[in-house]
Order: sequence, then C-alpha cells, then structure tokens
Amino acid sequence: MASPESVELARAWIEKARSDLEAARLLISQQQKYLDIGGYHCQQAAEKALKGWLTAKQIPFPKTHSLEDVLALCIPVNGDFAHFRNHCEELTPLVHEYRYPNGPDAPPLAQAQRALRLAEEVYAFCEQQLAG
Repeated sequence: MASPESVELARAWIEKARSDLEAARLLISQQQKYLDIGGYHCQQAAEKALKGWLTAKQIPFPKTHSLEDVLALCIPVNGDFAHFRNHCEELTPLVHEYRYPNGPDAPPLAQAQRALRLAEEVYAFCEQQLAG
C-alpha cells in the first residue's frame, strides 16, 4: 500500500507531466517555430509520468532522462508497460538532440507530432494506472 506521502508526490509528478504535455501541444501547434522545444517537452512529459507511477509504487529510480531505463523499472511490476518500449526509444533522444546549437535545428513536423502522440499515450496510461 502506498503511503500518503508517496501518493501526494506521485500526483505532483503527474501534474508536472501534464504541464509538459500542454506546453508540447502549444509549441508543436506553431508548426515550425518551436518544434525543438516541443519535442523536449514530449520527452519530459513521458519521463515525469513514468516517474510518477514509480513514485506511487514506492519504487526508487535513478536521476536519468533515459526513458528506456525508467520503463525497465515499471515492466517487472506491470507487464503492460512493455507496450511502451518503442515509445520510449523514440522519445528519449528528444531530451538532448535538438536543444543545443551544435546539433540539428528541429525535428520535422511529422516527427514532432508523432512524439506528441507517443507522449500522450504514455501519460494517459500512467494516469489511468494511478487512478485505478
């Protein structure tokens, strides 16, 4: 049984994930100008949603942006998380790939829109698991 503190902290993680998802939607809706930052927020939304679920289950996790590493902690407890392996593989690079001036400028619009859909799916699943 989760402690009241872990439930409260899990809700805070989910709220942060929701904020990242809303930011990603706004940025990606601009269609070209902010796709790099929109992609970053997609990765962050998925990361925070997964970490929120782990927090609710009182499963410690490392400080990492690797969604694959975070997801690997979820799967032994709930095998349904395995469905999101490809989501995590696609989203993880967005945390750094387009953020700095020595890399590509921004993902193509189609990639950013796909990232948003993938992040929304991870977020929705985590939120559903926490509600149930």
